[in-house]
Amino acid sequence: MTTNVQALAFEPTHDPTPHSDGSVEATGDTLAILSNFTNAATIDPGATLEFVASDSGPVTFAGVTGTLRLDGPATFGNGHIDMLGVGDVLDLKGFDANTTVTPGSFANGTTTLTVSDPGHQNLSLTLAGDYSSSTWAVASDGDTNSPGVAIQSTLPADDTAGGMLSGVNSSDLLAVAPAPANSLGLFTVTAGNGGSVDWHFNASNSELAQLADQTQFYSVTDQTNTTAAQTISVSVGANDQFEFQINAGTGTHAMVNFSAAVDQNSSYVGETISLAGFTNAQDEALTANDILADLTSDSHGNAVVNLNSHDSITFEHISASTVQAQAANLFHFGGSLA
Repeated sequence: MTTNVQALAFEPTHDPTPHSDGSVEATGDTLAILSNFTNAATIDPGATLEFVASDSGPVTFAGVTGTLRLDGPATFGNGHIDMLGVGDVLDLKGFDANTTVTPGSFANGTTTLTVSDPGHQNLSLTLAGDYSSSTWAVASDGDTNSPGVAIQSTLPADDTAGGMLSGVNSSDLLAVAPAPANSLGLFTVTAGNGGSVDWHFNASNSELAQLADQTQFYSVTDQTNTTAAQTISVSVGANDQFEFQINAGTGTHAMVNFSAAVDQNSSYVGETISLAGFTNAQDEALTANDILADLTSDSHGNAVVNLNSHDSITFEHISASTVQAQAANLFHFGGSLA
């Protein structure tokens, strides 16, 4: 753990002092870390986190329009970057307009982004989530004193999750019916073997803003085996501490753009989920311990909470370890924290 952090904070909205675990949060304008850093860091919407020296800790964008600036890109170590897609910026000093960005394949919950230009050794950045199908725009960062490039995804990350739909085979044709018919974003489902399915949700920043704190429902039906059907809901967060209500018996639930953030005092400031009315296997009121007992990950690294044989919650781009650490804050049972 880094114990002595040298930093400069410009117009912060919160105290920039590192948290008790050594992590930092960039708020307001810019938080510049001057010394070598090894702990976790969070970038609030509209804020810039600048690493003047080396960094090897994970970096999380808490919302779109954040910027991660690397003064020495080659010194960025093994930490992964958890972006939210369109609007988040990677500012790499020293690279020029000939820079190209190539996403690799998705594996073990991450995508490797390769950045190269003729004057530099290739730079590999590890992104949390599936960015294998995203395209990237490269432009000057506009800094004449210390020029670099600003790299942005031009397509949002493909919010992909794995699940099960009994009776489905890989050759089957799956149909998706949105309700209401004027739903926003693109929702598709692909079939695998042995009842496995992958669903995909893509939405632009504008669509995500319109969907903030809302839930859309989709009916998935196997056209080959019509007995196989499932209801899937997609709820979109907005980093605003909204509480989503989930009712028992309503199927598979996916949380997209969901925040599980803590502030500089380690207080939970993320969104929450109400599970009033759910019971465990003993027909008793559900508790946080029941949640943890049925916490798993899907094939894409997303946390999955299995509530019972008919209900589950998938947290897009959020790991099971995060849900485990914040379970008592994330879930409300009967109107109170368990």
